[in-house]
Amino acid sequence: MLAMFHKAGEHGGDSSSAIDIGKEMEHEKDEAKDKDHELIETEKVINETVSLIKNISLEDEYLQDKNQKALLVKTKQQAIDKIFEVFKDTKEYMMAIRTLDECKNLRDSENQRDYLKNVENLDNARTRKHDALIADFQSTIRFISYNFSQISEGAIDKWEEEREEKGLPILKVKRMKFPKKILCPEKVNIKDRKQITTWATKVFTISLEKIKKDFSRL
Repeated sequence: MLAMFHKAGEHGGDSSSAIDIGKEMEHEKDEAKDKDHELIETEKVINETVSLIKNISLEDEYLQDKNQKALLVKTKQQAIDKIFEVFKDTKEYMMAIRTLDECKNLRDSENQRDYLKNVENLDNARTRKHDALIADFQSTIRFISYNFSQISEGAIDKWEEEREEKGLPILKVKRMKFPKKILCPEKVNIKDRKQITTWATKVFTISLEKIKKDFSRL
């Protein structure tokens, strides 16, 4: 595009063409900045959630309770496992998209019937990976919200009643204010498949090495 701009000047092109090209370049820069900002925002939310899980502690009256201490360690580990499962789902989903795209690029070199069958199978596989990502993503949000986050007293009471009915222990922690969507920016609609795909694309570009180191110290 920069070459096109210089070329227009060399050949005496009208200034409006150069202005249009310049505007397009600025638009692309703005889009790149927006994407960078969204990526930073996504990474910030994930890091904040990791840090909060790390620092969750028991209510004062349960600090010496052996059962609660063991349950806290177990629940934190479950939260970690669920988050990593979301990351695993994200990777598998993105790989499924890539495999489907690669198959579509082979259209001219395959039998039409075989090509359409392969595309159908790969598209179904992509959908299954997408479904798994959404299910685990939403399950992780619920798990962390109900166990650690400052949610409404009514929701907590209902959750505790359900656990008591099932004979399950209730973790007594000092609840903290987590990001509203736990693993993604608040503006992301977790019920919208397209927005989850956009979120997954961003997460796929994030290095998880620091997060893994933080988790190892929980």
